[in-house]
Amino acid sequence: MKLLRKVHKWFGLILVLPVIIYAITCIFLGHRDQIRELNKVDNKKPPVVYNLPYSQAIISIDDAINLAYKDLGKKGKIDRIEMRYDQGTLIYRIRFKEEKPEQETTINALNSEILISAHKQEVKVFMEMIHSYYFVPELVTIIIGHIWAILMFLICITGLIMYIKTRKGNLSLKFTNTRMWHRNIAILACVPLFISALTGILLLDPEDAWLKSISDWKVSNTTEKPDADFKYNSLPISVEKAIEIYQNQFDKPKELRRSILKYQYGTMAYAVASQERMRQETIINAYTGEIIKPYSKITLRELNKIFHQFYFFGKSTKYIVDVFDLCLIIMSVSGLLLFKLKKKTTV
Repeated sequence: MKLLRKVHKWFGLILVLPVIIYAITCIFLGHRDQIRELNKVDNKKPPVVYNLPYSQAIISIDDAINLAYKDLGKKGKIDRIEMRYDQGTLIYRIRFKEEKPEQETTINALNSEILISAHKQEVKVFMEMIHSYYFVPELVTIIIGHIWAILMFLICITGLIMYIKTRKGNLSLKFTNTRMWHRNIAILACVPLFISALTGILLLDPEDAWLKSISDWKVSNTTEKPDADFKYNSLPISVEKAIEIYQNQFDKPKELRRSILKYQYGTMAYAVASQERMRQETIINAYTGEIIKPYSKITLRELNKIFHQFYFFGKSTKYIVDVFDLCLIIMSVSGLLLFKLKKKTTV
């Protein structure tokens, strides 16, 4: 029991600051869409969107990309083009993937205004840098992630064993009892935290090698990856057509979250996602309109992200995760207070 306490105490002390930072960044990232809405072009309540009428846009995807190149100052390598209703208007969000965190230019599709420059560091980008350790080399990030998960596993196991062995004192309801706060909050938060750490390791793989290795969804005719001069306007399937194909899968139309155009599964394809349930995507071939991955199926990467973000309850998930993150902060602070109290009594 003494060894368990020492392992739990010292490994817990190492993780206090990382866990608090993790919890705070999770809260911000969970509400990133609401934070972006603070910059919206009008004060109207965001509408429920079932289609994205980009036929009303005054600029095309290629025009938006050229504006993004000018904003970036060079022809960067494009990772994806996100199309959605955001900040009170239809937007193009062009993401470049040459650096971490990826630089993005957000453009109003209805008036060609650059809403967010690639050189402006959003709150979301800053939080992603801290959350995913983008400020250190990629190899170091992966090593830190693995160490973090191992330590978290040891803390969960040792904490659970100590909780069971000393369970008689677990039901104390004194709000001034620091040990009560630590023990009872930790037993609720430690397992979800370990799951999040474990799934986070898989998301650190830049090529998703493990997550893609068992994919059943492939296109019959692959195409070359687009270069900087690729003409996106030449794609036969528009975003509106892709969304129509997406909505045809259901008896009733689903509220849309976004559509992302990028090279995936060996071709240019749209990933269309709704606001409902677990946000699983439908992948649609931008050349043929073929559904590569239907809504009813789920990829390993999607499943991993669902467990990482605990996205089981649709829009209300972020508020449930907020409670979990607050539990992590209470668990960490109470653990640190216990360490200080113990240190004082031994002096």
